[in-house]
Amino acid sequence: MAAGLIRIGEAASRIHDGTAARTLGHASSGPCLQQNLVCVMSGEK
Repeated sequence: MAAGLIRIGEAASRIHDGTAARTLGHASSGPCLQQNLVCVMSGEK
């Protein structure tokens, strides 16, 4: 159920710790507003 949110959280974590400048998180199903959600994130240095 929460696998999509975990992927999005992991992508955000990589930006936060500096290992990535841009990431993509994808959730395909779940009860927490994650139906077919694609989340593109970027950070500033």
